[in-house]
Amino acid sequence: MVVKVLYYVLSIFVIVVFFLFFQEPYLLDLSKVNTEFANVEMDGVRDVEMNEERIFRVFRAKKVLRYPSKDVVEFVNMDIYEDGLVYNIKGNRAVYKDGVVRADGNVFVHRNDGMYIKTEKLSFDTKKKLISSDSPFVYGSDFLYAHGKRFSYDVDKKYLKIKDIEAVYKGNIK
Repeated sequence: MVVKVLYYVLSIFVIVVFFLFFQEPYLLDLSKVNTEFANVEMDGVRDVEMNEERIFRVFRAKKVLRYPSKDVVEFVNMDIYEDGLVYNIKGNRAVYKDGVVRADGNVFVHRNDGMYIKTEKLSFDTKKKLISSDSPFVYGSDFLYAHGKRFSYDVDKKYLKIKDIEAVYKGNIK
């Protein structure tokens, strides 16, 4: 009788081991989880970049989070002084990583000569000096009103490339 019970227990054990051998194992989820935490958190930020002769940039933000690999800015407002022009850039959120600023949420760029751009997303590569947007935008100035699906602007070459533009010429080009 004991041999029979041992035979049944051993049979069940072999069947269970055989079944478990061919079943998918339960693996730990080894995919990389974003566990990056902000090293620095700043509220009510105002930063002025200047030298002895002039001011280059004035940066204001409601909140800045500095991570090891990027900076995240909420409610950004920046003034850039370049070649006698003042560029004012506003947006709900901006991320700075590897020399590229990506702003999103009600991005508005205004220049003191009347030019402005409104869009939902804007990217500025500080190394290549290239401003671009893959979302619909509105452009306005003293002599032109335009809207389109996307654009890119090379700051050094002063070259603007626009996709699917509709424009209204107002006249008075300076």
